[in-house]
Amino acid sequence: MEGQALKLLGRVHAFLGSTNFEQMEDLLQQSIDIFRELDTKPDCALAHLYLCQSNKELGQTEKAMGHLKIATDMFRVMGMDYWIEQVQELKEGF
Repeated sequence: MEGQALKLLGRVHAFLGSTNFEQMEDLLQQSIDIFRELDTKPDCALAHLYLCQSNKELGQTEKAMGHLKIATDMFRVMGMDYWIEQVQELKEGF
């Protein structure tokens, strides 16, 4: 639950256009750390995707592409086709 809450808080910061980018990244990274520890790969992949989207909006293309690659690889391994399609749409915006 803590990982989910951190992921959602990070997402809300990004969605509302918060200017505290470091806090948004920190919240999402904390959720990733929890998901890795618990081995909940789908949640971990989504948190990476959210970090990608946020970094892209901030103009941090290199960081965004790194998180996008991690998310894409995880989605492929898990056979999460819906999210792979979402990633493809996001890639077109780079």
